[in-house]
Formats: sequence, C-alpha cells, structure tokens
Amino acid sequence: MKSEYLEGIVVDKINLHFKNAVGGFIVKESTDSPHLMVTVEMILFNYQIVRVMVERGKIYCSVIQYGYQMKFCEMDLSDENINKLPFILDREVRLRIPDKYLKQKGW
Repeated sequence: MKSEYLEGIVVDKINLHFKNAVGGFIVKESTDSPHLMVTVEMILFNYQIVRVMVERGKIYCSVIQYGYQMKFCEMDLSDENINKLPFILDREVRLRIPDKYLKQKGW
C-alpha cells in the first residue's frame, strides 16, 4: 500500500464519519521508505488534537495534550481495522471530553 493512498483513505474515512466535528487535518509524515509510515493529526469536536500514525504494519492512535502524546489505541494495519478506526476514535475521544460540552455543541 502506498503512503499517499493510505493517508487519503484515513482522512476520507474520518471526515465521512465525523463530518463537521473534525477539522485541521495535517499530514505530518508520509513515506514509503525505508518502510510505510503515515502520520495524520486532526482536531476532533473542536476540542481534542488526535494523532493517527501508521508504522510497520500497525495503527497507533493518540491524544496530543500539553505537548505530550497519550496513546489510547494500537491495532494491526488491515482494511477491517481502517474501517473501524473512526468508531474507535469517536468512542475514545468522547471519553476525554465533558458531556456538557458535547451536548451544547450538538455532538
């Protein structure tokens, strides 16, 4: 799988799932050599910065807070897991955001 193709799939699936609750996509890293590596950061619910990193056949998801990366998900790179990625991000990020905020914003 090529890095440009993978970053497009990740961004499209997340964008399709979250719609207006996601923004600020930044592709931090995208390379095929020496191995496939893609790093995409985004802002979810206008509240939390999230990093999705694919490296050496694994997908890692982290929250970036106060300059620190806190990993909350690790799974093998597969079509099935890429399809589940937006749902996992949604569940994990909502746990870290006050319900009052989500309700007021309509999310």
